[in-house]
Amino acid sequence: MNFLTATFSRQKHIYIYLGFLLITILFQFSCKKKSELAQVSNAGFKYTSDSTIEVFGNITDNGGSDVFERGVVIDTIPNFTEGTAYTDSKAGNGDFSVKLSKPIKQFNTYYFKTYAINKRGISYGDELNFTAVGVGCLESLKDKGNLSGEFRKNQTIEAGIYHVNDDIYIGSNSILTLMPGVTLLMGHGVGIYVDNGSALNAIGTPTCPIKFSGELKDNGYWGTLEIQGSNTANKFEYCTFEYGGGYLGVYDCMVNTRYSYVHFNNCTFSNCDHVALNLNFSGSTIDKIDNCKFIDNEQPLKIQFENAQYIGKNNSFIRNTKNYIELISLQQQNAKLIKQMVPYFCKYIVDLNGYKLSIEPGVELIMGFGSGLGRSDKMNKGSFEFLGTKDEHITIRGEKSQASYWYGITMQIDTATSTFSYVDFSDAGSPYWSWTTDFGIIRNTKDNPGNFSINNCSFANSTNYAVGIHTFKNGGINNRINGSTDSTQWIQLLEVSNKFNNITPGKVKIN
Repeated sequence: MNFLTATFSRQKHIYIYLGFLLITILFQFSCKKKSELAQVSNAGFKYTSDSTIEVFGNITDNGGSDVFERGVVIDTIPNFTEGTAYTDSKAGNGDFSVKLSKPIKQFNTYYFKTYAINKRGISYGDELNFTAVGVGCLESLKDKGNLSGEFRKNQTIEAGIYHVNDDIYIGSNSILTLMPGVTLLMGHGVGIYVDNGSALNAIGTPTCPIKFSGELKDNGYWGTLEIQGSNTANKFEYCTFEYGGGYLGVYDCMVNTRYSYVHFNNCTFSNCDHVALNLNFSGSTIDKIDNCKFIDNEQPLKIQFENAQYIGKNNSFIRNTKNYIELISLQQQNAKLIKQMVPYFCKYIVDLNGYKLSIEPGVELIMGFGSGLGRSDKMNKGSFEFLGTKDEHITIRGEKSQASYWYGITMQIDTATSTFSYVDFSDAGSPYWSWTTDFGIIRNTKDNPGNFSINNCSFANSTNYAVGIHTFKNGGINNRINGSTDSTQWIQLLEVSNKFNNITPGKVKIN
């Protein structure tokens, strides 16, 4: 073998060796683990102060590449895909935590997920949630055990969660005070009774409210809070009443007042199977019912006619099945209906008992089947003053759009004048008693007919007359036409200034 042949042979072996070495390196590199998303988990949260929440996470595997960002994303809806990010100041594997403050709002429920980012992308932990408590309200999260029985001397209940497994009775002119942050979890059918002269004082704050709720979140789970008596310490502010009203007794309500002092401000009433707030006694003193929310109840509110004027205009009524304010009989004084966000509802015949019923512009009054205003007896000496405007009419209609669904309005007294201006009447004119079967939506009685004035009103959907007049000596239409008894002139003016639709057998009945 010459020198050239030997050199070539050695080079050949070197090339073969280098080839095998390259293949080995490439094979090992191809078998090495590819980079993946990091694995991150949620490790819970805790309150570090009244307004700051610390969320904990853990990165158990970086996925084969460095984690260069980690933190928490939050939102106010579950199963969110985007949210507000709070980034940890550090990076890398292992445990970490992030403190949340602004824009966290008190009492909102937030959903959160920890996250980690490496070169392959972003990964998330499981979704958890928390409800932010108020400033100075951390004690409200602590379970304080059971609370029930009789309270016959002044006592204060500090912030915390209490389980009420038996009825609470407050008596002997004592005051039970609930501090901000108290939550009463009521047992099934359990209630609270405040006796005459005693009081339950529950003044929460915007950031630390007081809650009356059920051990289970079922509509009507617990019974009734009943307040009786005129003690002015019976006050409720920034309170939530929910999941009550399950006691099927006389009142069927979540909160009931009887001849008592009433003050509800910035309160929420929700998830009641019956009436959320029942103010069904004329002897009650209504100090304030305003800035309250009635949500997801069967019926929000029931009140006497004469007390309706004390309901503030800043209440809201949301998703209630019977979304109206029910009115009960008028007994003690003049009454006024002011415009609210929802209609009023009158279920029965209401006797004025010698008082005046006034209705302001924009009011809607729904009448139940067979209901009516005023009664045909000599004891009824009241009057009506329904004063709408051209821009804001008053609406009085049946609960159902059905001809003669409710009775109508009856007047009897020759010294009081009733006035109806810009009122839209419909669905009335049902017979009252046998001798009024052919009288109308508005009518005066034959014994002592009342004075009345009708201007710019409309009458619709009745199988009876629009107006029934027993005599002209005292009654009147359109400001009584200076006392005129000319029935032809009355009817002409009635037709000019008022409207009629689907009224049979006629517009006016004169007897």
